[in-house]
Amino acid sequence: FFLFGVMTWNMKNFTSKQIDIPSISLFPIDNNASIDHLVEAITYKTVSNDESGNIDAITFLSFHKFLRRTYPLTFNELSERIFSSYSILLKWEGSSELNKNPILLMAHMDVVPADEVEKWDEEPFSGIVKDNFIWGRGTLDDKSSLISILESLEYLISIGFKPNRDI
Repeated sequence: FFLFGVMTWNMKNFTSKQIDIPSISLFPIDNNASIDHLVEAITYKTVSNDESGNIDAITFLSFHKFLRRTYPLTFNELSERIFSSYSILLKWEGSSELNKNPILLMAHMDVVPADEVEKWDEEPFSGIVKDNFIWGRGTLDDKSSLISILESLEYLISIGFKPNRDI
């Protein structure tokens, strides 16, 4: 009974630890190019399996080449490290001398196998745009996040932005 009282008191006195960030205005971005980039990303069959030996290395390496070709500023400006054979870690050095915590942006390039293909409305790796949707494996999990992050980095680098902490 005492524990219930402590938990209730803690819940009533709990305050959010979220930091207050001012809103920013939207910036111009070429949506058509961004869509084209996501569409192309979907066409790469970067399927991962429980067994790492069953990964199609050529597809993952081709996807790496696509990323480097599509986001040249990002891959020139940021340091790159490959680990676990196909994972890419990019680091954007911050400009501040202050000891600020880094920011981590994460996404993955692999997708789960597309089982029961006959139940799909469109081919899982078609990446076609139909009815204002992009169809294919990875459009929601997680190539959309990967492409969004890289589109943002490419834009920020193109306008000369320098982060004040490592990203």
